[in-house]
Amino acid sequence: MAGPSILGILLIFAAGIFQGTWALGVKRSEPLSWEAFWAPFSFIGMIIIPFVWVILVIPDLEAVLKEVPADVVWVPFLYGAGWGIGAVTFGLAIKYIGMSLSYGINMGIASSVGALIPFFQLENLHPNLVIAVVAGTMVMLTGVVLITRAGILRERMQDYQDMIVKEGHTRIGIILALIGGLSTSSFNIGFSKALPVIDVAVDTGASKANGSLIAWLFVLSGGFIMNFAYAVFLLVRKRSFKDYRAAGSGRALLVMLVTALLWFAAIGIYGQGAAVMGELGPIAGWIMFMSLALIVSNVWGLKTGEWKGMKVPLQYLYAGNMILILSFVILGLANRL
Repeated sequence: MAGPSILGILLIFAAGIFQGTWALGVKRSEPLSWEAFWAPFSFIGMIIIPFVWVILVIPDLEAVLKEVPADVVWVPFLYGAGWGIGAVTFGLAIKYIGMSLSYGINMGIASSVGALIPFFQLENLHPNLVIAVVAGTMVMLTGVVLITRAGILRERMQDYQDMIVKEGHTRIGIILALIGGLSTSSFNIGFSKALPVIDVAVDTGASKANGSLIAWLFVLSGGFIMNFAYAVFLLVRKRSFKDYRAAGSGRALLVMLVTALLWFAAIGIYGQGAAVMGELGPIAGWIMFMSLALIVSNVWGLKTGEWKGMKVPLQYLYAGNMILILSFVILGLANRL
């Protein structure tokens, strides 16, 4: 196994901050509807920004693409399409069981499955490494459970449950959230399947970190199709194109652009950090990335007053975040094995 990389961990740390922050833009999207925001966001964040970034840092992209085996392109593309389906089912789950429970299930499944499947595909795993990675994953899941519990208690105190959860819909919502989590995990699995492109990129003069950015072109192109198609479908069905002519739409589109930049900065920098960390990058790095993103999003929630007056839920929230920090430390140490 590759030795520890302080640079890789620092990159994962920065990526987690961006990942936990970018969704603030979605909250400031008015007067644009979700679909009016998400259609251009998908195109810019999943296609334009990744492609421009790759063009700027890869000396000879055409040569790299000519040498990449077909399965390194199409397999990640299909995993990316699976991630796109997960984004849709996650949105549907929220309608049935609320944000907190949906997010907790999605985060737990996506983090653990997205890391452990690539991990157990590695060869010559040392028993101590297996114990460390599985332990770090279990600790992370414990933190997610506590934070999810905090969110559920908060929603009950704010009477959200009566508005969101309908009788008989809980089981459907949980099934949708599970499907969403499994689909979301394919995002990282697809990235790990595309990593052979790094060696090809290095042969053409690119750095290992920059070579990882090419992998996202394959994954995100598959995810873009699903995200963009669903947003356009809603634009047509709800006749939301009028949102682009509403007062304040120009400011909202600027917010969308910044949001797209932050979103791919999180994904791209995570990929760079994972590449620098070595074999464990898409495994320990993925869980560290997701854990830190959840911590940062909770900090923003506290700052914006979402938890004001919520004494008992806050106790769960603080405990969950402390446990997530512990999982970050465990997985950082696992990279030394």
